Amino acid sequence: WAATYANGPIDKVDIGEFVEFVGTLVERYDGDGYRDAPGSPKVNYWEFYNEPDGGSELRARYGQSYWGHFGDKYAEMLKAVYPVIKAANPDAKVVIGGLAYDWFEDQGGPFVREFLDDVLRAGGGDYFDIMNFHYYAPFAPYWDAYGPGLVGKANYLRNKLAEYGIEKPIICTETGWHSNNNEPFPSSPQMQAEYVVKTFAQGIAARLPIVIWFMMVDLKTYPWRNGLITEELTPKPAYYAYQVARRELGRATIKQILDSTEDIEGYLFANGPEGKDIYVLWSKQEVTRTISLDMPYVKVIDLYGEVSEVYDGDDGSVDNRVEIQVGPSPIYIQGSNPD
Repeated sequence: WAATYANGPIDKVDIGEFVEFVGTLVERYDGDGYRDAPGSPKVNYWEFYNEPDGGSELRARYGQSYWGHFGDKYAEMLKAVYPVIKAANPDAKVVIGGLAYDWFEDQGGPFVREFLDDVLRAGGGDYFDIMNFHYYAPFAPYWDAYGPGLVGKANYLRNKLAEYGIEKPIICTETGWHSNNNEPFPSSPQMQAEYVVKTFAQGIAARLPIVIWFMMVDLKTYPWRNGLITEELTPKPAYYAYQVARRELGRATIKQILDSTEDIEGYLFANGPEGKDIYVLWSKQEVTRTISLDMPYVKVIDLYGEVSEVYDGDDGSVDNRVEIQVGPSPIYIQGSNPD
């Protein structure tokens, strides 16, 4: 009713009608007991469109976003709705639509590279509270100069905001990996489980307060089996890896991104289980490497939660150090005194 394309610029009615709709919606879900939805549910985060940097009119006809070439209009829309949202619910946060920010038009894709710049140049940065993006591993090489994987893309976008004098929390509301062997990105259930750990370790290292895995359950209509659970509601290996990651890293904060080599990626986190430091390490190649840590004893936990113990002297040398085998499957390492 408000736009030619449902997820594009407001061009069929005056922007005031859209603003009125948004204000009514926020009031209905502000949980204050006045004109609320049944049960007074409270919604504090309002995101405007999914991947609004989409610029393909053909894809827009099938429901995809179409703000990509209209960043200035997107900024105007945010400026119009922002004060109304805050008036209806002072606790509300306005979230910029999760940007794809890869597979750009100049690379043969549907997304507009200039969209974010256009929004910020038009003053849109004053009218959202949280920066938001999506991340998928096949595009990691785009961001290698800024850090590994998800860290690199988050750093790039943080720098982009800084170019306009803007500093805001950044979240990632869509990331994932598939379990099916689907070209051109072959995979397996084991590889998907590994990506769960890698993705969330990188997300914490990137200081992202929110990282959302897409999706929980496989969809028949979606060619990539990203779900942690099958269509038949059977948990996959990734489901169990997710549970272990939550247990080991649920309260963790980044302490150090370890010096990367060509073969090993690793992170040291504070506030692991029992408040202890915890390492997460994996080999970036399909090989196993040996690393040495200045500890007399460690627990090594695989991505499914199986625990093994390594002692000083296991390698034949008593030197207050342990040697650990690191392969492509991530491991957690806790140093402590043996029981």
